[in-house]
Amino acid sequence: MHINTDNSDVEMVTEDDFLEDEDGQPADYAPDRVHVQFFLQYVKLCEIMGLVLSQQDSVASKGTCRNAMELAHSDMALADWLQNCPMYSEHRSPAAMLDSIKSS
Repeated sequence: MHINTDNSDVEMVTEDDFLEDEDGQPADYAPDRVHVQFFLQYVKLCEIMGLVLSQQDSVASKGTCRNAMELAHSDMALADWLQNCPMYSEHRSPAAMLDSIKSS
């Protein structure tokens, strides 16, 4: 799964998008914070994968080797995502993240 931001004019999803309050009335159920964070991080990761895949397609169509700068940009984007992923800093592994979601 990937997201190509060049094909979209929709703003990035935020935590507020999960609030279902209507006319000042609170929702019956509050969104699960872990599920919301998991989805937000998944969307960010899909966006990065879209960047990686578009760079790969661009290089493949030109028939040239992958530019080191493009590779470094993708690597930095993934490292930044991982560094700023609150679920990773809490659990330190994808398996631990999934375990916390299953148990909630």
